[in-house]
Amino acid sequence: MVGVIAAAVFPSCREHSVNTPVANPHERVHLSYSHADSVEAGELACWYSATIRPSDSLISEVLYSLNYLRYVFDDSLKFHDSVSVLRQWRFLAPFRISQIIIECDDATTQAIFKGTYHAWTGLDSFLRPVEYRLLDSSGFFLLKFDGFSHPLRLVRIFRSLPGIIYGEPNYVLFAGWSTFPIYPWYDGKNWSYVFCPGDARGRYWYLKYNDGMPEFIGSLLPGDSLPEPWWWEEARVNISQLYGWDGPQ
Repeated sequence: MVGVIAAAVFPSCREHSVNTPVANPHERVHLSYSHADSVEAGELACWYSATIRPSDSLISEVLYSLNYLRYVFDDSLKFHDSVSVLRQWRFLAPFRISQIIIECDDATTQAIFKGTYHAWTGLDSFLRPVEYRLLDSSGFFLLKFDGFSHPLRLVRIFRSLPGIIYGEPNYVLFAGWSTFPIYPWYDGKNWSYVFCPGDARGRYWYLKYNDGMPEFIGSLLPGDSLPEPWWWEEARVNISQLYGWDGPQ
């Protein structure tokens, strides 16, 4: 669950643009990645592609895009002068990647329990659940899969199997004002990101790429009495697309 941090830096800086040059913006800086970085990139790429599995090239692109942004601006964007805006939170899709919930009829529920349900054994190996557990007595199961598989595509496949009468992603639910921490978007040329502290009433930071150059565009506390900055309409696109996004057309 996303944590809530209500205070932020930039109390008087509601619009600010920083362009940090590199020697050659078209030459990639060598970055070191953690396992958590790689998992985050795989999940973001899975959400964005909306295909059953994202390509390795898309995962690599997202991995570099997010972490080069952090590399450039990590020291300058802080909560309380110490907590990193860009590293404190990870991308969270509106559903758990590689997980779905299915409802089965009584016979199928019993067959799954006995290990005699074989309808999914004919699927590709990455489409076979590596873990499943009964959620309640009415035949709802949570299925988990290896790798980065898109839940909406998994649901479509599993609802076609005999004995499975319903399926849906394992959606992320929040309590109170909690919300998603990162809203990414790709306009066909550049990636952009809205970072949020996990509280819908908190401050938002908007960063984007321009021809390979990362830029911090500005920060905004929604509901501030000042007029909204020019870039807020752009940032709203990121925020509005996260939940209902079904892939580039």
